[in-house]
Amino acid sequence: MGRGVAAILAGAVLACQLAAGSVSFAAVPVQVPLGALSPAAVSGAAEKGVEAYNLAYYTNLAVLACAGTYAPKTSEAWQYLRHYGWTIEARQAEQDRHIANYMTARTALPDGHTLYVVAFRGSADKKDWKEDLTVKHVPFARAQAGEAAAGTGRKAAAGTPGAVVPMVHKGFNDYTDAALAGLAKTDLFRSLRADPGSRLLLTGHSLGGAAATLLGMRLVTEWMPRDQVRVITFGAPAIGNDAFAETYGPGLNLLRVVNTADPIPGSLQAVFGGYRQFGDVLTFQIPRQVSNMTHGINLYLDAAWKHYADAARQAAGAGLIRNLPDRRDDPSYPLVALCFEEKGGKEARSLAFLPYLRRFLMNAYKADLPHYVVLPDTDRERVRQSGAAYVLSVSLAGEPSRYDEGWFLTLDQGLQDVQTGRWLALTRSSKRTSPEAGNVEAAMAALRQQREVLREQLPWYP
Repeated sequence: MGRGVAAILAGAVLACQLAAGSVSFAAVPVQVPLGALSPAAVSGAAEKGVEAYNLAYYTNLAVLACAGTYAPKTSEAWQYLRHYGWTIEARQAEQDRHIANYMTARTALPDGHTLYVVAFRGSADKKDWKEDLTVKHVPFARAQAGEAAAGTGRKAAAGTPGAVVPMVHKGFNDYTDAALAGLAKTDLFRSLRADPGSRLLLTGHSLGGAAATLLGMRLVTEWMPRDQVRVITFGAPAIGNDAFAETYGPGLNLLRVVNTADPIPGSLQAVFGGYRQFGDVLTFQIPRQVSNMTHGINLYLDAAWKHYADAARQAAGAGLIRNLPDRRDDPSYPLVALCFEEKGGKEARSLAFLPYLRRFLMNAYKADLPHYVVLPDTDRERVRQSGAAYVLSVSLAGEPSRYDEGWFLTLDQGLQDVQTGRWLALTRSSKRTSPEAGNVEAAMAALRQQREVLREQLPWYP
């Protein structure tokens, strides 16, 4: 676990009391990498509130993991997660000429157990599209995942006796076979078996979502308790026939996330027939004026952050969590006066997503600073009275493009030594973005660059 996360968990994990009783939660700051609520016992409205918040948290975490699978060496999403202590590895596995591209990640939970994440990449090359188009049905083979974990790789007899056999998409099945063979060479399954308190999140976008679903199904039908694994997919196609969905669907904790007008989730049913979706569904509404192509991972990334931010706001209003405070004290570090400003006139206000990026960035700065106070501006007397050693002034601006749906996100940052009055750094990160390119992706890139500047000037900055 990184130094920044350790400091946050030590100083900002709060206890929340519900009016319905003295139920306490391991509450977390509103910052997605740091964790979900862990209720000791809840009921009624409180239980529903915790469930809604946690589902939004895991959805946002899942899409961050998925986003990085397309560019593992340069992924802003993975660098963002690593900043908060996540260990991430890009992996590739091959079996019978089928190649699976995925990542594994893990982080320590406050209760001492481990959260593991496996995210599968969507279609990105000709081999992936070949898997997509191999639409022949094959009987669902309940691979002996437990024995694969031990290195034997033996498979059970395929299919289910009877007139109606649960069948799955052959291409997706072959892809999952390759992934399972690769994961069997790691310590993932052994670790999950050794610690029943650990958790596994399987996720994927498009083809990757199909693989995540099939892998999850194999695990829970073979040896893994249903409550230990959660599957969240984004824009994933159906993977099996009616008999498969009816026989095995209820046994899997599956959430399918779809964007409006995304054609992929319904493609196999519409074109080939013989396929049926199952699981719970979360639909993100994407206006037509934003994009006519709603399958891209960055659209899901933006929508998931908005969904999480709204869920966090509701959870805070219900007393389930507390927002990151406007002051945190740790005298072992210098006090920083944090001034965050959102610039822009009428045109900037037309960018509906800008307030969500402001919250994203403000949370990140607060989470990084162990000793800070938020001030409304950089007024010299106000700063002096705060006792701050440094002033960190941040401003966010958005300027729409005059030629297309794109816009420019600009993050300005200034660091001043209060005692000498000298500005230690004045930097600007400007990113051109669009719904397809990804607004959160642009914000993460700007944030990473500004963090590098702060580390050069403040040796203790995480």
